[in-house]
Formats: sequence, structure tokens, C-alpha cells
Amino acid sequence: MSNPVPWSTIKSVIQTQVAHLADLSTAAVRWVDEPSGLINGTPPVVWLRISSVVAVGIEQERLEDPSPFDPTQPQKVNVCGPREFTLSIRCESITPDISDERAAANICEKLETRFLRTTARETRSGTFSIGTSRGTKFYSYIEAGRPVSVYTLDILCTTAANDVDSDSDGSFIQEALVHGDLKDTSGDTIQSVDVDANAR
Repeated sequence: MSNPVPWSTIKSVIQTQVAHLADLSTAAVRWVDEPSGLINGTPPVVWLRISSVVAVGIEQERLEDPSPFDPTQPQKVNVCGPREFTLSIRCESITPDISDERAAANICEKLETRFLRTTARETRSGTFSIGTSRGTKFYSYIEAGRPVSVYTLDILCTTAANDVDSDSDGSFIQEALVHGDLKDTSGDTIQSVDVDANAR
């Protein structure tokens, strides 16, 4: 069975959009849970992670007709509902200078602002939506004798889960035979009626 949440599509859209909005190459935007080779050049580098996936509200059960419609085929059951997840963005840069557009702080600021563009919303349409931002955090570390500036940004996002049951609990009723007796007040049968209800 397929994954109820289309994570592959969501991750692809996020990675492409983050690279575009941050003015970075797609090679500089990586998922922390995927293997990756060395990144050519120097930072900035953006690392992405999806976490804290939770169900929101009440799940709905829907019956879906086969497509194209075929009355001889059973309907499928789709259990669906909204999901919230946290998109964690970690940006690393060797320059702490806030006046440098490649500084980690500026890249996080770009993303937080540009995610709200109408064009960005249209790109995400049908996959996920951006909710609230939990703000940026700063810390740094030393690598190969040089300081690396790190800013992190957590954004609450929403998507939908659709779990379609491919197994059928039954089949289409092709024909129903109905028998009825008409009786008088004394209980005697006046007439018997048989109705053959064929599918139309």
C-alpha cells in the first residue's frame, strides 16, 4: 500500500522551493536523513528535517467510486485527515557578518519571509501549507580552525493523509429478488408478488 502522506512529493517541493527562495543551488540544500556526498565549495549550506508528525482533529471515512466510474466495481474506503509536521531548517555559513547576504541569519530571514509569497504558496498548492514560525535560534561551532555560524528555523506545516483501502469488503449487488404477499384482514393471502430488481 502507498504511504497515506505523500512525503516524497512534499520533500521534493520543499527542497526545490528552499533552494529557489534562498538563492542557493539545489546541491546546497540537503535532507539530514538522506545520504549525501561532499558539497562542493564553501557554505552556506541548508539542512532540512521533517519531524513531529501529529494527527489533527477527527479522521473522516469516505467512499470513493472507481475512476472511470464502473457500477460493477466496488467503492474504495478512504480514511483521511489533516496532519501537522515541523519543518526544521538549519543554515550554516562561515561568515557571521549580517551585511553579507550569504550569512546564515539572512538566509533564514529570506526563507521565513519568502515562504509567504503568493507564488510560493501556489508552488506548494496540493502538497502542504505553511503555518506559523517558531522563530530562529543561533549557535556556532569551530570546524577546521574556523568558526561556523549556525541559525535554525522551525516552521509548523500542514498536509493531508489519505489512506485508501485497496481491498473490498464486498461486491456490487447485480440483482435483488423481492417476494411479497398481499393479505386481507383475516390473514389470508390475496396475491403474491415477485419483483426482480436488476441493476441499471
